[in-house]
Amino acid sequence: MIINQFFLSNTFLSITCYNLCLLGINNNRDNTLFIGVGNTGSNITLDIVKEIKTAEYLLLNPKKVFNQNKKNVTIETGSWINPPIHKIRESFLENIDKVSHIFNTFSNIIIIGNLASKFGIAIIPTLTKLLHQIGDKVIISFVIMPFGFEKRRIFHSGVSLSFINKYSNSTIIVDNNSFLKNNPELSIPECFKITNNAVKDIIITSCGKGFPNEFNVIATSKESNNIEDVFSKSFTMCNNSRIKTIEKTCMFIYPAKEKIDRIDSIIKTAEKIANDSDNEINILSGPGNLSKIHLMIKTNNLLFSSYDPLNQFISINNFLDFEPETNNNIKEISHLKDIEAKLIQ
Repeated sequence: MIINQFFLSNTFLSITCYNLCLLGINNNRDNTLFIGVGNTGSNITLDIVKEIKTAEYLLLNPKKVFNQNKKNVTIETGSWINPPIHKIRESFLENIDKVSHIFNTFSNIIIIGNLASKFGIAIIPTLTKLLHQIGDKVIISFVIMPFGFEKRRIFHSGVSLSFINKYSNSTIIVDNNSFLKNNPELSIPECFKITNNAVKDIIITSCGKGFPNEFNVIATSKESNNIEDVFSKSFTMCNNSRIKTIEKTCMFIYPAKEKIDRIDSIIKTAEKIANDSDNEINILSGPGNLSKIHLMIKTNNLLFSSYDPLNQFISINNFLDFEPETNNNIKEISHLKDIEAKLIQ
């Protein structure tokens, strides 16, 4: 049992925390590489390196939006206007020599990306497999899942998530669909801003001490001047994600100008909700006068099994539908004609 004391408003608040069995990243930020995949992953990564000045990073993108950044690698798909997932993956593997030498110099890799995009679906599972095959690396993957109405992406994102979780030491996800259910009044850009900031906050806070292993879910809410409201909203997001088993909970509290007794009440309530699971409480200072709370919950990896309906029929030891997600042998698909280019001509 660890006792942490925080000095707030000239009063000490004692908080009991339980060891989370955190996945160490050598406690050395200089040995950590952040990889931002796609537009969302790249923007979050750039926000992180503004806070961690010495952080090393790499950006992978399909377009030249970040071309002014020397650490951006553009994955070109030639004359394809709307390349399918397998074509993006093929292009990435053709350009792997541009980045593979960078991977070898780091023992800790933090990947950040969006599985609601074809680029993220194509790149992230392949990247985690390649890093896993190199060996001697701690791989931590932060991924954002699609909204429920993005029907065409749901199956592929679920399949990709299965592989990402298989090859990562820690997989930490944001379920955008449960967040939107919890905050129906928000616009999609507002939703992205809040969830992306939650990923950034958790990475910056956890980078120095480690991350929980295996499968984890982030729950959060919009900021408010009422800390009870943000606490309730964050825990309700867990219910919307259908989390049935909570193994460990890590709570990040940004209390702004909240009084100590209300913070104490929130913490005691969280401990009652979590029952016998391990808990860690982090009280942090942040800009602004509004409070916010992020939860990082360790649970089983069956949360998104419904995204892939074949899961209930096919043994986990078989890979009927999974294998194409990380297949490095592109020979069987490279013969496909560049139909789009011919139509343009």
